[in-house]
Amino acid sequence: MSTPAPKIPVNIAIAPDAAVYENTPCLKKVEVAVIQQGVAADIYWQLRDRDGYPVDLAGLFYQPERTPVPIEEHTRRGGHKQKDSVWAILQSLNKRYYLDGQNEETDDQFFVEVRIQPADEPAEPMWIQKAHVTDATEGIVRFEVPAEVSFKGGIYVANIGICRIVDGRPVYVHRGLLCVERSAWRSPDADCKMPTISDIQMRIMDTDTENLLQGYVEFTTADLLDSIVHAVREWNGTTPHLSAHVYTCYSFPWIEPWLNKIIASLYQKAAMRYGRNKLQVSHGGIQGDDLNRDQHYQTIAQQHEQMWKEWMKIKKRELNLQAFSGSVSSPYGQMVNSTRGRTR
Repeated sequence: MSTPAPKIPVNIAIAPDAAVYENTPCLKKVEVAVIQQGVAADIYWQLRDRDGYPVDLAGLFYQPERTPVPIEEHTRRGGHKQKDSVWAILQSLNKRYYLDGQNEETDDQFFVEVRIQPADEPAEPMWIQKAHVTDATEGIVRFEVPAEVSFKGGIYVANIGICRIVDGRPVYVHRGLLCVERSAWRSPDADCKMPTISDIQMRIMDTDTENLLQGYVEFTTADLLDSIVHAVREWNGTTPHLSAHVYTCYSFPWIEPWLNKIIASLYQKAAMRYGRNKLQVSHGGIQGDDLNRDQHYQTIAQQHEQMWKEWMKIKKRELNLQAFSGSVSSPYGQMVNSTRGRTR
């Protein structure tokens, strides 16, 4: 009896969250893909132009019957002239990409590459992954999350570039965020302490069932991740600068103060939004002022900001004193010693 061949492991497929506000898509807001620590995942990302609409890559990548395009076969439609030139497609990708003179056909060939680096410390290691075009017409590409990123946790920037084969330089770069939430499946040396999205939503009671008047969450995933990163950047950038205590979203160890700063940042954003959009209306004897919340939100933001600032000041002083070693000399000590010598 023959032994059955082992099955090939299959990664789960994850698409980025669509950013919405009041249940309406925010096309220009950064997209976020969220996975849990240790998960083997493929990300299916839809490339969008500067106006937020899907990019048609059919003119750059030959794709019969929308089958996946292998990395080695990223080419233009073989020998077929098209109504729109490649340069016109490139201009639709990036409004600043122009060609001197007339639009011309080109023999350039392209591939898709993904570069992933921590969102809070760009100088940290960068991971480079090749990507496959799975649907050229809709601008959808697929790439695997590196195991080093998946098991580590944190928030990363994913730059998806359409690159020329001749020199590897990109002609267009799409930017998104990748969040790897902490779990029990992690590397032995990767103890990620970053608050999860549900941790933050539970703390501020921001769910669709608890927002009785709205029926949807108030803060998008992109809002939450931006506030997480902002807190770590502020710690690293506030004096005194402690070289032994520079952190990333993966390594920052103090969760409760971190949550205070996250809440302060979220409510500050909301206060700006409500202050910009509030409008008192009156119709048929009924008055409405639903968006007049900026002062209330600003008060909450200031309360949590003050708690964060006080804690950060005390904690940095504590760490600074712990790192102190050596002796401090003083000219007064020399004067005392010389006086004692004369009296003898």
